[in-house]
Amino acid sequence: MPNQYDKILKEDISEVIDTLISRVIGLKVVKSERIEAKLQITNEREADYLLKVTTEDGAVFLLHIEFQSTNYAKMPLRMLIYWVFLTDIHELPVMQYVFYIGNEPLTMEDNLSYPTTTHEYNLVNMKDVDCETFLHSKKPEEIVIAFLCDYTKKGVKIFVTVHQ
Repeated sequence: MPNQYDKILKEDISEVIDTLISRVIGLKVVKSERIEAKLQITNEREADYLLKVTTEDGAVFLLHIEFQSTNYAKMPLRMLIYWVFLTDIHELPVMQYVFYIGNEPLTMEDNLSYPTTTHEYNLVNMKDVDCETFLHSKKPEEIVIAFLCDYTKKGVKIFVTVHQ
């Protein structure tokens, strides 16, 4: 609920906003235009994977993981939006990873930077992960991860046998 003084302040401030901008903030504005300030947004997001983790040194945080199969130019903005929502809802530090599993060379950025805001996340190109890490596992689920890596660099051939 808006503060009871918001309406009065917003109406009165319009008469001195230019003074606040120039004398307090120090901006030399040559033109300004008031825009609607109401931010009515309905935004539902579903993370690919989210865990609350505790590390052996006692750190507690959210581990947010996304899988991306295309080079999405707005990925840094998407990750910032997730970070804002997760931090607001869970009130915990958030560590973010994007696993790129696409066939095209990775061109996405792992950060965004504006004059007043920056955001970074960890970007893992699965083509750079050594497939040997998964190929010799006794768990079929881990062997499947090798398909996401660039196993062809190792000269590895993967054969699938079908039992009838």
